[in-house]
Amino acid sequence: MYLDYAEDQTKRYRQIFMRDWRKKLDTFLKFNERDILDNPGKVSKEVADTLALEQYDIYNQHRLSIEAEREAIEDDLELEHIQKILKNKRKKQ
Repeated sequence: MYLDYAEDQTKRYRQIFMRDWRKKLDTFLKFNERDILDNPGKVSKEVADTLALEQYDIYNQHRLSIEAEREAIEDDLELEHIQKILKNKRKKQ
């Protein structure tokens, strides 16, 4: 929703400075009953990057296994189709 707001401001050629964006974001978060960070946090960039990559690896493995399963099902269906064609050809001979 916030990005939609930002896009709308851009389309309307509204000039907004970074300090204004921060205020708007804080207001938007408060409106949506979200907490606002008032410090940089305790996690270093390196730790955050490592955690993000670990989570991506988990997601990617899951995605690849789903793709492999889909491909196996498609292969099975294609094999069944070919077997039916061959069976029909044998019957005609």
